[in-house]
Amino acid sequence: MSFHDDIDEEADDPFLEAELDRALAPYLDKLPPDMIQHYRELLGDVLTTHPLGRRLLNRARPRQAPETSTGNGEGESEISERKGGRSA
Repeated sequence: MSFHDDIDEEADDPFLEAELDRALAPYLDKLPPDMIQHYRELLGDVLTTHPLGRRLLNRARPRQAPETSTGNGEGESEISERKGGRSA
């Protein structure tokens, strides 16, 4: 039983779920299922409640790619030409 059973963070966060799966995968054939579940809950609690754990989890999350615009109105061909490249 998890310390934070009322907040089921894992079910709402596929990234966290995947990271817990990845972290515990090497132990699946070495530890009994109840021990794996205990460590899963413990690690999940640390990653969602402790300030350092939350920071690590958030830094590990994939970021959305920035938009292709350079933000200054220049297109890729204009930038390429300015750098001495060929435009398409």
